[in-house]
Amino acid sequence: MVEAGHPVDEPWVASAQSVLKSDNSLSDVRPAIERIFSDELANIRAFSERLAPGELPVC
Repeated sequence: MVEAGHPVDEPWVASAQSVLKSDNSLSDVRPAIERIFSDELANIRAFSERLAPGELPVC
């Protein structure tokens, strides 16, 4: 969730839903999840610049 005027790459809240294998725990996958969030947020401006003019399809 981002407040108007606040950078979109610095959300107040971000969430992920994970389905774990029986032999995994959240602590096993947390670093990977955090890396994915970090990478995606780092590229959000480029994504937005492609999305706004319709370069990327929506649905």
